[in-house]
Amino acid sequence: MWRVALASALVSLSVQASHLDNVCKMMSAPSFTDGFLTRYNVLENLEGQLIFENHVRLRGVIRDGDKLWVLASNSLIQMNKDGSGIEGFEMDKNISMTKAGDLILVVHGGGTVTAFNTKSREVAWTSTLNEVDGGDAVSITFDGTNALVVVTGTREGGFNGVATMNLQGKVIKTSPYDYVRAGVIDPEAIAHWHNGNLVLNNGGWIHVITPKQLASGKKFRPRWVSHQLGSGMNAHYMMLKGDFYFEGNTLVGCGLYNEQQEGDIVRAGALFKVQMP
Repeated sequence: MWRVALASALVSLSVQASHLDNVCKMMSAPSFTDGFLTRYNVLENLEGQLIFENHVRLRGVIRDGDKLWVLASNSLIQMNKDGSGIEGFEMDKNISMTKAGDLILVVHGGGTVTAFNTKSREVAWTSTLNEVDGGDAVSITFDGTNALVVVTGTREGGFNGVATMNLQGKVIKTSPYDYVRAGVIDPEAIAHWHNGNLVLNNGGWIHVITPKQLASGKKFRPRWVSHQLGSGMNAHYMMLKGDFYFEGNTLVGCGLYNEQQEGDIVRAGALFKVQMP
């Protein structure tokens, strides 16, 4: 019996890897949760089975027990894992989200953050991040205590970095990027909390930020995790596209790289895995 179960699991993993590679070859920017992904306006499982199709773009998905929370550009949607039992909540200009206890924290275009209470089914609060000068929120994650809001500058000299926010919507600390040594925050940056660190896809580069750097409130330079391809004149770095997730301590996502085709260098996509330090 265990041999049958093992063989079934191996087949499932093979199907998942094949589907994810196809998704990445399309050079889409997917989002992931445990066992599911969104791309464009489609929600599917990792084996490629269609779960839900929407008329507008799907921005993200969170697995919450036997339910899924799906973020569309104009609404927050709850459904069963098979796509049934759909319930929608109107919410506009959505970009990204994370779950923090009973709250789903949603970043909107223009840099505001809304907390939606999954028990009361109502918005608990909305923050405009007035404490952050010249910056807009672009992504958010939860460290187990506070929300970590990734912020890009909206003007020259505007704030680029991470704002730590409590679950009542108050910014309690701001930690700026050292833009001279580390650049700025990309407007499409994506954040996750993993293994005690903040991990970003920042314009294709994997940046790791420690709790010590976040706690200091001072300018910091994140650690860059690179993945080199090719050699000699063809050496270059894989660029992460879209969201990512972790298998143990391995980051998994879609990567962009250079490929030679009939003497020309073209951009291509593939499933991307890199061991985290």
